Amino acid sequence: MSSIECLSNNSDQIVLAGDFNSLQANYISEITGLQDLVICPTRGNNILDHVFVSNKLHDKVKVIKSLTFTDHSAIVAYNGQVKVCTTKTRQKHTFRQKTPARNAAYLSHLANIPSADLCDPNILDVQESFDHFYAYALNLLDTFFPIKAITLTSFDPDYITPEIKALLRKKNSLMHKGQLEKAAALSDKIGYLITKYNSKQLTHLSPASDTFDLWAAVKKVTGKKTFTQTQSCVDADMLNSHYASVSTDTDYILNPTLNQIITCLLSPSLT
Repeated sequence: MSSIECLSNNSDQIVLAGDFNSLQANYISEITGLQDLVICPTRGNNILDHVFVSNKLHDKVKVIKSLTFTDHSAIVAYNGQVKVCTTKTRQKHTFRQKTPARNAAYLSHLANIPSADLCDPNILDVQESFDHFYAYALNLLDTFFPIKAITLTSFDPDYITPEIKALLRKKNSLMHKGQLEKAAALSDKIGYLITKYNSKQLTHLSPASDTFDLWAAVKKVTGKKTFTQTQSCVDADMLNSHYASVSTDTDYILNPTLNQIITCLLSPSLT
């Protein structure tokens, strides 16, 4: 602590930042007198990275994903408006793709399945019979509708489902190959799926819903994002004082004298 005081004056700023691993942040603050700005986890569920300062010159601190190849997060200290993190995140989703050809083949196969395959008469236990049927049905799904994986990002609108994302990629592939007619037909199907999804998002609204819920649903469908605004330093007391001052007449007299009213008015001549 004495070394810190010797190195700096009141106007100097000392910053001690980095990966402190197993060092205790409270102990470092105690022996140095520096204030820690980080309160969020920076690696998994642990706070391993810290920023100690002698003077708190930044009122906002944000922990974001680092742009480098590391499992530690980046720490940004700043002033002014709240920063919105635009880092794109990716997540894999699985789905079963359904096409008219697959449906036709599946129904044709079901019409020729012997009943003994679905329910084995040699199995007397109810649970074992159900497990046999479930395994057979799941095998049919994996055969005719195999599970596929696709990646969705945080920048994708809400109506982009794994199935729609797969169709969009297929449409782009067809357009690159010059198969414009197939791409146009696929575009119509994508539009239908998007309309179907959006219509479901608005089914919970009723004439009794308020305007806030209505516009929130509309913004979700149109893809417009709502950005968080910074908190204003103006409170209710300041607003009351301001409007009281602009609405008050400083020249007002409590008991004004009555104005002299002209009683002798010229009467108009009537014919």
